[in-house]
Amino acid sequence: MKLKNLIGKTLIIFFIIIFTFFLIGYLSEVIRLNEIKNENLYINILWNDAKFFEEYINASTSEKCDYLIEQNRILADKIYFFGKKIELYDTANKLTNEILLEKQNYALLDLQLLKNTLKLKNLCADKLSTVIYFYSYYNKTEKQKILDVLLFDFKQRCGIKTVYITLPTDLNLTSIDILLTNYNITSIPAYILDEKYVFYEPVNIEILNNYIKCW
Repeated sequence: MKLKNLIGKTLIIFFIIIFTFFLIGYLSEVIRLNEIKNENLYINILWNDAKFFEEYINASTSEKCDYLIEQNRILADKIYFFGKKIELYDTANKLTNEILLEKQNYALLDLQLLKNTLKLKNLCADKLSTVIYFYSYYNKTEKQKILDVLLFDFKQRCGIKTVYITLPTDLNLTSIDILLTNYNITSIPAYILDEKYVFYEPVNIEILNNYIKCW
């Protein structure tokens, strides 16, 4: 009788432990999906912000260039640092369809930022420069890691004058594929200064500065 009671209690404890692990896993997944949902909502907010800003650029004159460039920088920083937050989250989680869709939405947001910036460059002549960085989302090579740091440092040194835009090339986005063709990009990673000067290797930022004259 005592043996039966012991076995019964052991089974009850076993099922409680199994249920607890199942519940923890379920709650973790619910929290993860809610985080992704919230991030996608914020991407939509940034997207709408960027679209309305584009309309404002379209209706503006060159007299407003300094103000527009500053607002574009603020928006670009919001987008960039939110992207870094997504990257940190991705590193801690396995790739799922939800995360992939989030990355695609974020890449399209960066394309909208590029569109706004190019319109602003056209309006404001020599007051603005661009660094467009094409990278692989799936294949993070050592060279790419070096370029991540190098180009961010260059952006920081350039300050308000330069907009830094990062575009993943392996997320099955037609618009980015078209850009690769238009800029004659032959390998990844690659980066372009002012839509003219293409680089495939890390270069000292003092040399990069010779091309767009940040300082």
